[in-house]
Amino acid sequence: MIRLIENTEIDRPKWDSCILQSVNSHLYGFSWYLDVVSPGWQALVQDDYISVMPLTCLRKFGIDYLAQPKFSQQLGIFCRKPVDEISIRSFLEAIPRKFKLTEINLNTNNILPSGYENGFHGLNLELSLSPSAEEIVKGYSENQRRNLRKAEKEQLSVSENIHPDDLIKLFRENFGQKVKNLRDKDYHLLKRIIYTCIAKGAGECRGVYDQLNQLCAAACFIHSRKRIVFLFAASSEQGKQVGAMSWLIHSFIRQHAGNDMILDFEGSNEPDVARFYKSFGSKETHYFCIRQNKIPALINFVILLIKRIRGF
Repeated sequence: MIRLIENTEIDRPKWDSCILQSVNSHLYGFSWYLDVVSPGWQALVQDDYISVMPLTCLRKFGIDYLAQPKFSQQLGIFCRKPVDEISIRSFLEAIPRKFKLTEINLNTNNILPSGYENGFHGLNLELSLSPSAEEIVKGYSENQRRNLRKAEKEQLSVSENIHPDDLIKLFRENFGQKVKNLRDKDYHLLKRIIYTCIAKGAGECRGVYDQLNQLCAAACFIHSRKRIVFLFAASSEQGKQVGAMSWLIHSFIRQHAGNDMILDFEGSNEPDVARFYKSFGSKETHYFCIRQNKIPALINFVILLIKRIRGF
């Protein structure tokens, strides 16, 4: 039986045990991560936490809705054994009717049931770290190898423990004006996520410095079970010229190669970024996005008008 559980009633040890033991275990699904990205989240739970699905709920303009939280690419149904289409349908149909708008992402192990044709694919890119470093490097593109040869000549140095604030500052200084969907509150959220992950022993920030000891590339990696997520990254113009980000990722791969892990680049719908991740030999995976709008047309129009007036 699948039942709705309010946030304060969720048995967090049982929830986290389910996420940890799930075949599709992911850091995004742990209760402490959800508490940061979606305070007040609710849950659909099957029996005694055999299978679970977080409901990342919000309320605006008097309307309850589900939205995918920032910095959490995939959620959906987590289960200790492979979840079939019937189970996924049961969870989706158990979502309370009070949620008039649904914009959520399932995970790569969740098959979209028939009848949900309004769902679409999200792109992810993953690299297996199981082979040796030498074998993984063989899968690099020729362009990526040129980048690394150039970076090696620059005598770049890698620090495995930089301050999260330095990563965010580097991003804002170099990309802040271009990325319109990140506001001050989102950067504050990102900082909380990174610090929380580090405190839990599940996160790290690495940086690359040039010969003048200037930070020219940085990234945050978060770990859970057999998956490492390339959560957030930035580089300066100087860093781009010397291949600093390539050097950072390459050094990380070399250190973790030979382990039964996946380096999850989180994918990108931007062709240039996706091409860069693919140049390390990563493979495409896909996840389904559920989009449902049950808000009456007139109310939809009013909400859109208010958003335009307020500049949302």
